Amino acid sequence: MLIEDGTGLALADTYADVAFVDAYFLKRNETSWTGSNTEKEAYIYKAMDYIEAVYGQNWVGTTLNDTQGLTMPRLYNSQTIYPLALQNAVCLMAMEVLHLGDNEKLMINVSQRVKKEKVASIEVEYSEYSSELTQYTEVYQLLSPYLESGSTYQHGVTR
Repeated sequence: MLIEDGTGLALADTYADVAFVDAYFLKRNETSWTGSNTEKEAYIYKAMDYIEAVYGQNWVGTTLNDTQGLTMPRLYNSQTIYPLALQNAVCLMAMEVLHLGDNEKLMINVSQRVKKEKVASIEVEYSEYSSELTQYTEVYQLLSPYLESGSTYQHGVTR
């Protein structure tokens, strides 16, 4: 893992490494962040894939250089922005990946919405205006100050 240090590293592939995520959850007495370092790195990379795909094209400002490996840091109003909130968001999404398990994904392809489904005696009908997509509100709230105005996100997760 090569952590972005705020200078726009060409080979950076993460905003947070295992040590950072471990410390984040230790400070919060969160004991469910478990696994080998290899497993934790995989969770972090999946979290990074999600954050880069969902938010990466909508950050305010422009990249610092054309060769940086990630979409942050950014140049905005003559200042470099690389918020700690971004690293914290990686931690939260890595935990989501851990809780999802191996066969589920943070983002899914969305097809026609189910209005009513009946299997044996179990019947499910969704509200007409509900979304199939999971919203990671805490992550969005952390990152929203660094997004172009009017950006809203919903991306699916299977459960």
